[in-house]
Amino acid sequence: MKESVFQVESPDESLGFLLWKITVTWQREVRRELRGLRLTHPQFVIMAMLAWAAEHSARLNQVSIARESRLDKMTVSKSLAQLDRRRLVRRHADRDDPRANMVELTEAGRDLAGKAVVLVEKVDRRFFDALSGSQRRQLGGLFLELLKKS
Repeated sequence: MKESVFQVESPDESLGFLLWKITVTWQREVRRELRGLRLTHPQFVIMAMLAWAAEHSARLNQVSIARESRLDKMTVSKSLAQLDRRRLVRRHADRDDPRANMVELTEAGRDLAGKAVVLVEKVDRRFFDALSGSQRRQLGGLFLELLKKS
């Protein structure tokens, strides 16, 4: 019998494959909720980041959005262009670095971001409700550890 190339006995022992399945399942639920608002998941992430920044008196440019969200620069650029066409964001040159575009939500963008955050947080509660509070905190800590290393 040919030796297996796999290092696990079953697919459910593969952490990468489990992460993939969980991510795909969670993203499907998020996309379903955002569809009614005509937002893609990357657009939502960008708008949520901008709403958070505004609430905390922070400023974001396209580069910082890409870096913090881990979205690629092209996805950020295309998403912002679509949001700009819908008049949900406003882009302008950074006074400290004229090469960088600062981004902020418009009033319509703030309203839509607020609705979207409520929907996505509802998805998160439903999705992660299978875990106890301490398990959710532990999982969050583990996620943060993984992000530090990547």
